[in-house]
Amino acid sequence: MSRDILSILRQKAGAAQGYDALHILAKAVKFTGFRNPLDLPYAIRYMDVWEGANGRYKFDGTGELEDKPIFVKMFQRGVPVAIRGGEPVSNPVIIDKSSQP
Repeated sequence: MSRDILSILRQKAGAAQGYDALHILAKAVKFTGFRNPLDLPYAIRYMDVWEGANGRYKFDGTGELEDKPIFVKMFQRGVPVAIRGGEPVSNPVIIDKSSQP
């Protein structure tokens, strides 16, 4: 992927995460041949480490993402709020990997 596309994805809220999620799902579909949708979680759990637009992705045997915090945003009273572990996060730490060497 070109640096220009990566830069655009990282600037748009959620775009990089959405791109990566779709890519991970596509890899699982390709691996399983999509014969049985119940095979997709298995394929994701055991897929190789993948470097996406939003960083490194590796899942453990239970399907949990290793070494990567996940933040989900929801709207409360019309304002987007980061959620982690079911609770709002007052000051989520966002690491901008594009500025790192």
